[in-house]
Amino acid sequence: MGLFELQVCQNGYWRRLETFEDRSAAMSASIKAEHSQRYSGVKIIRETYDERDRVFKTKLIHKWSEDVEQKAKDREVDRNLERQRLERKKHRRQAPAKKESWQTKIWNYLVFTATAVMALGGTAALTVVMRGV
Repeated sequence: MGLFELQVCQNGYWRRLETFEDRSAAMSASIKAEHSQRYSGVKIIRETYDERDRVFKTKLIHKWSEDVEQKAKDREVDRNLERQRLERKKHRRQAPAKKESWQTKIWNYLVFTATAVMALGGTAALTVVMRGV
């Protein structure tokens, strides 16, 4: 059997507010303390005495703090931003391709023509060399 301590943080210091023998009563009291907005943190610690080792053992059962709440809000904001980023990426993939500009079309034509001339010119030069042999 153990005791449940309700501890609160106020002005940066933790102190024991109440002790309970029942876990559900301790949880109810912690919820009330959280909603009272008088404390920047609330936690429940279960404390048991180990007869064999003759020591008290403690275990954190529940913890709430404004920092934890703020971090949860920050994580939610991050998730929303990531969701928006993925949506934009999806829309970009689905968007129709832009039409090529006339400069791009001319450039592609010139590259093709130059490649064809080089290929044909190289073939003609090779033919001349082969006939001369």
